[in-house]
Amino acid sequence: MSTEKRARVLILRKKTLSDESLLLETLTETGEKESFKLPGILKSNKRSAFFYVPGALCEACYRPRSTQANIPKSLDIVFSPFHEKQDYWILNAVAEILKTTEYVLSGKESAPLFHLLEAFLRHLPSTADAGERHIDRYYWEFLKLLGLAHDEAQLLDFECFELGVGFLTAQEASMRADSGLRVSCSWIDGRSEAPESSLTRQKICKYLKSL
Repeated sequence: MSTEKRARVLILRKKTLSDESLLLETLTETGEKESFKLPGILKSNKRSAFFYVPGALCEACYRPRSTQANIPKSLDIVFSPFHEKQDYWILNAVAEILKTTEYVLSGKESAPLFHLLEAFLRHLPSTADAGERHIDRYYWEFLKLLGLAHDEAQLLDFECFELGVGFLTAQEASMRADSGLRVSCSWIDGRSEAPESSLTRQKICKYLKSL
């Protein structure tokens, strides 16, 4: 029998099962992706499933299983981005942020991602407009975490950042064929509008899928 383990875990996705159980996909603070099953919680009169949502941080006590979802001895909510109601823009912000976990593998190399996710989810802004910029900042930090981007002190000297290439001046950008993977410097420093924010994040996801 495996040794009992305690770990902080971040819920990435949830799925309702036919027996009214919840299946939770999580990222642990040590970088592993673990699944947890909460048997019959959706029909329970003693336990609530409301706060077991993507973006919630939990303290888990369990015996790891190698081939099946873990059934935790306890799974206590430490933090949730939601309160009495689940605001649409917060749902959207959490989904956009957690989408990036699809592009990383389970293992100790993903431990820094847990802490980056926790920091951004704990500090979601109170308005949708501010939320767009918050998500943009997260995506840039995520690229930096993967070693795919870096900050530039003299950002105004450049026109854009091309994924897979680096920063380009206006002249350099004009001399290269547009790959469709260019990120404007106005997006990086927060001067862009919401439509550009969404399109830029789509470009980043497209690039990450190609790696």
